[in-house]
Amino acid sequence: MPASARVASALRLVNCSENTNMKTSSWKTTAAGISSILAAVAGAAKLMLDADPNTNPDWTAVIAAVGAGIGLIAARDNDKSSEDVGSL
Repeated sequence: MPASARVASALRLVNCSENTNMKTSSWKTTAAGISSILAAVAGAAKLMLDADPNTNPDWTAVIAAVGAGIGLIAARDNDKSSEDVGSL
């Protein structure tokens, strides 16, 4: 499975909540998480698709950035209470 499909799958799993109201959702951490994932995947793709076969992505850093991005997507903004975001 390509990395982009894995990221999309992870985003669907994390975003399975019925709460889609951006006023009450944690949009700041979600935006930071998506940015982290996109930057990691774009950086790896750039290194893989250049003409130099000696440049390879640091997969440990890519996996760490994607994991951090998923964590940020699942996280709650500091200015939101548990009740605001529908947590138990």
